[in-house]
Amino acid sequence: TPGFQFQNSRRAVTFNFVNSLAYNTSFGDHSIDAAVYTEYFKAYYDFFGFRNNGLDPRTFSPGDGAGFIDDNAANDFFSNTVSATKRTAGLFSYFGQLGYDYQSKYGLVATVRRDASYRFSSSNRWGTFYSISGRWNIDQEKFMENSPFDQLKLRASYGVTGNQRILDVGGLFKYFEAADLTEDFFATGGGYGGQNSLFLSQIGNASLKWEEVVQTDIGVDFELFRTRLRGSIDVYNKTTNDLFQNRPVSSINSVTSLRANTGSLENEGIDLTLQYDVLHSLSDGLNMTLKFTGNYNRQNVIDLPTPDGTIQSGNLITREGSVLNEYYVYRYAGVNPANGNLLFLDAEGGLTENPSPDQDRVYTGRNIYPDYEGSFGFSLDFKGFFLETQMNYVLGVSRFDYDYAGFIDPTAISQFRSSTDILRAWTPDNRITDIPALRASNLSLDAASDRFLKESDFVRLRFINFGYTFPQSILERIGIGKLRLFVNAENLVTFTKWRGFDAESLNSVSNRYPTPRILSLGAEVGF
Repeated sequence: TPGFQFQNSRRAVTFNFVNSLAYNTSFGDHSIDAAVYTEYFKAYYDFFGFRNNGLDPRTFSPGDGAGFIDDNAANDFFSNTVSATKRTAGLFSYFGQLGYDYQSKYGLVATVRRDASYRFSSSNRWGTFYSISGRWNIDQEKFMENSPFDQLKLRASYGVTGNQRILDVGGLFKYFEAADLTEDFFATGGGYGGQNSLFLSQIGNASLKWEEVVQTDIGVDFELFRTRLRGSIDVYNKTTNDLFQNRPVSSINSVTSLRANTGSLENEGIDLTLQYDVLHSLSDGLNMTLKFTGNYNRQNVIDLPTPDGTIQSGNLITREGSVLNEYYVYRYAGVNPANGNLLFLDAEGGLTENPSPDQDRVYTGRNIYPDYEGSFGFSLDFKGFFLETQMNYVLGVSRFDYDYAGFIDPTAISQFRSSTDILRAWTPDNRITDIPALRASNLSLDAASDRFLKESDFVRLRFINFGYTFPQSILERIGIGKLRLFVNAENLVTFTKWRGFDAESLNSVSNRYPTPRILSLGAEVGF
């Protein structure tokens, strides 16, 4: 009676209600806009599933839900496994906005809002957030007459926003994750002598509250030379208080960490956007525009309320005065030509095969978050033909290349694909090499070293689009209002030192499907 059948049913429903009331008026050079809002979000999730082992081939047809063999005490193999999950999520907000404008030169906007999240206890459920912003259209002042600026606007803003995403997950479960971290939970399992027992599985943190982001921004928008050069520059300072992080706790109760509001993080940076019309034809001639966007960001952990100002998790450490989730590892130094073992540097810079986890690991100042990122490209059109490109770049990112590590893992030989680099492995006849012996006694230590910590900077041709728009003189003859044919290519080529599958990722992971190359043909038709 072999075989099994399982069936799962999953249902998710989300809805969002927004109500608003607005008022605006003008008198003389003044205008006022005011609005109040309420927002209600609710999500439901239901899951039910079962698995039945053992199917009687005389009484079922595949997929008909029949043929189950009844459970009996003599054979536990035939017992059913049933699972069910039911979750809800909700947010409620009310907020108001007031705007003032004078002569279309000066403007102020203020916002205040209250938000409640189901993720926190009743005492911390509500958060109050606000912002104020202002603008000055300098180009409209009299002293700007005959200036090269077609537009010049100065902007400034200051605000406090809230974040209730205690765990940053994606997909459907982003609504339901971390819904009950304020509660204590127990789990069942085998205890002493195999007896059914209860175990502590989660320590609730009733003090969890909103993470707050305080941001100051100063920016300039400009247009020059009859708008041929356009762009904006923003300088910002963003401080995140009460960061959601794992706080280590004593493992005496089998729980080693507690999700908590811990510390503050500062981000400072510059955003830049530029467009320049290299060629500009008023008729159907040749037009070409260069485009660039860029961001520079610097991180600084400014407060960690722990005894030593650090929080460590494996190879990652967060410490005051440095970046978030900094790599904290041994320094890999190569292969010992005498025996093929891995060599590392100790705290003093000397060579060792057995570094101390407490003394010889070092701060690297590197993490997975980029220092620079953005895009550049151009758009070109001539007599109906058009060409547009976008190149993306990311600089200052470090990740563990677990893909390449797996390709030169000697324990994977004959089971998985291997890189030809493994042919350079140390042997008594090949002592000067960068690949350790296949049976090196300290191979396991490379997981805590920077041997596979690599730069994952890249420049990628993210998008290229080429096509032709038919002129109206032709379309009128065939009764079509618009006809546009095009070919697109996405992620066509990537320039990087990265050896793994894909230089673009938010984590140090392996065996993930890389960003695909996509070629597509299209037609846009209008009547």
